[in-house]
Amino acid sequence: MKTQPVKDITPHQMQKIVDGFGLEDNEIRNFTVNEVIHAYKTGFDLGLEQNQKLLANQIKANATTAAQDTLKVIEYFKQIGIKPLSAHLKIATKFSVEVLMTVSDSDYVKEEFSQVYTFVNALKESNTNELYSINFKFVNRGESFDFDSVKTYGYATSFKPLETN
Repeated sequence: MKTQPVKDITPHQMQKIVDGFGLEDNEIRNFTVNEVIHAYKTGFDLGLEQNQKLLANQIKANATTAAQDTLKVIEYFKQIGIKPLSAHLKIATKFSVEVLMTVSDSDYVKEEFSQVYTFVNALKESNTNELYSINFKFVNRGESFDFDSVKTYGYATSFKPLETN
């Protein structure tokens, strides 16, 4: 939540605010430079630690949701007679993931394959919110498919139930 700057506050109103917090004149004092630096550093360190924990929790939550969404796509593939060979996860941002799925050359050219895009678009629309979005990409995996290039493009992990490499 963003705070708004205080505008047009009179000295009398400011004194009421100070009084409202119960501060006495002897409690208001000047702080040394070292006290200010220590307070700033302590607050900064605590904020950084909390931010890192929130980021890690968000990425874990999104990876879990991506795994669930990937399972739904795999089930849909099976319903239309296509066998996915592998799925690879890429963390695009803290709120966005990408899944690269591979299928055989023969499955990739099947007429039924185009139905997957409709299914995936509906899945994406139903699950996208301000904290999570997913994009699916599909490629045919021929003999020249290079798993190292998948990792080079940032797909750091494979979906375990499909892992064949």
